[in-house]
Amino acid sequence: MEYPAHTGYNFTQTLHNDIYPAIDPTKSNLSQPGKVVLITGSGRGIGCSIALRFAESGVACIILCARTASEIDSVEQSIKKINAHVKVRKYVVDITNEVEVVAMAEAVRKEEGRLDALINNAGMSNNWELITVGDTDMYLKTWDLHIKGTYLMLKSFLSLLVETAKNHNVTVDVINTTSVAAHFAVPGASAYQASKFALIRLSEFVVSEYGEQGVNCLSLHPGATPTGIMKDPPPIVVAAMIDTPELCAGTVVWLTKGQRAWLNGRYVSSTWDVDELEAKKDEIVKGDKLKLPRAKIVGPKSCQATNSGLVLVWSYKFTNTFFIYAAVLAFLKSVIAQTAGFDPILSPTGDQTVVAGSSLDIVWQPSSQYTGAISIQLLQGATPSAVSPGIIITCLISSNIRNKNADEYQLELTVRREVTPGIFPVTYHHSLPMDCSLP
Repeated sequence: MEYPAHTGYNFTQTLHNDIYPAIDPTKSNLSQPGKVVLITGSGRGIGCSIALRFAESGVACIILCARTASEIDSVEQSIKKINAHVKVRKYVVDITNEVEVVAMAEAVRKEEGRLDALINNAGMSNNWELITVGDTDMYLKTWDLHIKGTYLMLKSFLSLLVETAKNHNVTVDVINTTSVAAHFAVPGASAYQASKFALIRLSEFVVSEYGEQGVNCLSLHPGATPTGIMKDPPPIVVAAMIDTPELCAGTVVWLTKGQRAWLNGRYVSSTWDVDELEAKKDEIVKGDKLKLPRAKIVGPKSCQATNSGLVLVWSYKFTNTFFIYAAVLAFLKSVIAQTAGFDPILSPTGDQTVVAGSSLDIVWQPSSQYTGAISIQLLQGATPSAVSPGIIITCLISSNIRNKNADEYQLELTVRREVTPGIFPVTYHHSLPMDCSLP
């Protein structure tokens, strides 16, 4: 089966269909003693293989999660044959049921007190049917498992992952199993392919929200493996199912061993040769590759220092003010971090939040779709009453959006210095960043 270039299928020259020495968990360089790992959908197929390969790598505890008790009982027996010393915990859970997921998270916290890797592997595929003739319940069930289920696992376990990273001074891993199919739009496969596409973007949000707290998260194509989750796929798809579950499992062990922060938020394929992938590290990071396309906003068009402060002007070819303000906030984050010495936290909400410690909070209050004002109050301290006047930084932002012509809008923004002189020095405009991507 030929894969289009945009899928990145041939990102490495060498491609694999089965486990190979570089990802063999029995090798000492992939040993991971002391780790606690949790795998959803671990009763059979790829999830089962991931559990067995982690057993070979010598982890301390493997947490099995599936809907069928007999299946994970069988996996436990296989684990013990490989490594009698590894602890196995089993949970019969429907990951789309929040009550069950929360109960599992509480039990893991109580029993293990740490979590080093979360492998969101559970997946399914509905029948290949066109949208107008498909079964609605099955369609939404696919979305529930891939998106709602993954969301509930993230919501319930991210706090424990973050605590593990902090308490043990390590990085922790979240691997979301997606598919190369996410890059296609094959008639009849919208439920599977669109939900897997959404899962890639969800992985990026994990990084944007928790990456700075020691969480590495990526999306992994497991290979084209005949696991039986697809119902009546076309013959061309059946013919492409040539990869073994062990290929993905070995790749997962490799990804969770060592420092892989350079892959944070990215899409990876189990079929890629990991040595060649690692050789492309600088290319990937500098080119910001292996990510879904993002809108990029050029800004600011001009900057002028006045008695009032800094006047910044942006021009855009669209009218969506949400993205305009998002770009402005991203820009201000950079300015504030470099000038005031703080790393600001952006809060696009009308509610004021005071962030303790050496951080800043930005409150965003757009007034309407085409005209607006950004009111920003930057506070350092635990609560408003505890903040002394000497360390309050207030920057009042006034702005307006003018329709220059049929397809271009101009945003003019003025930063006025109020309480603390020097926070936005008039000379700073010489080094203003001229590119800012959406956060």
